[in-house]
Amino acid sequence: MIQTLLRFVLDLTVLTVGAVALFAGLRMLGFLVRVLPVPTRLRETLRRFAPVLGLTVLVAYAAASLTLLYLRVGYVAVLVLAALVAFGWAPLYDVISGVAFRFGGSCREGDQVKVGDVEGRVLEVGMRSLVVQTRQGDEAVVPYGKIIHQTLRRTQSLSGAHVHAFVIEAPAGKDFSSLKRDVIQAAVRCHWASVVHAPKVERREGNTVEVSVYALDADHAPLVESAVRASLGGQPLSTAAVDRLFTPSKG
Repeated sequence: MIQTLLRFVLDLTVLTVGAVALFAGLRMLGFLVRVLPVPTRLRETLRRFAPVLGLTVLVAYAAASLTLLYLRVGYVAVLVLAALVAFGWAPLYDVISGVAFRFGGSCREGDQVKVGDVEGRVLEVGMRSLVVQTRQGDEAVVPYGKIIHQTLRRTQSLSGAHVHAFVIEAPAGKDFSSLKRDVIQAAVRCHWASVVHAPKVERREGNTVEVSVYALDADHAPLVESAVRASLGGQPLSTAAVDRLFTPSKG
């Protein structure tokens, strides 16, 4: 019995390493689809079908692995793997739900969405969850397993522009019309702002104002916000902060 368990652990370790390598290969293919110079329509088709293809390959690998383990150690493999699936059902459910979500093209990076009590701009359409930047500047991670049971409201990102919303405190003694004019002028003077779509300035509770600017891309949107804040006497982004915007995160 002990020898059987040791054999099972060794085989499971080897198969797990293989699964990780397969997953990394699928992620690399997804990266190549995004960066290779292919027609836009073909790229969008590949982006939609990539999650289905990835799930199919992983399920086939899992089925082959289970068959191999069963032939080598018998029902012990089935019982242990059933326990692992039951224990990890929540993340597995999120991944499966994410495949359907991404294949349906429900939303993409840059869209404004509201799901449950989370509202903001989509930063990433991941494998397990949707990463949303809220209007307070926080990042909310919403699992797909939660999204499919709720109504998702989406505003598509405009062609050639990415919406970026933030809240500012109105300077003392400045009326709303003057503040709105100054904000719009500061935004359009920033060379990272869209010249097609005018910023939006809306009153909020107390002395706060919500500003929605349109940047040429999502990476430079914080620079437009920084230009607006600097024009109102706030602190613009420091050089170090700007560098961090364009430094790929580790891990």
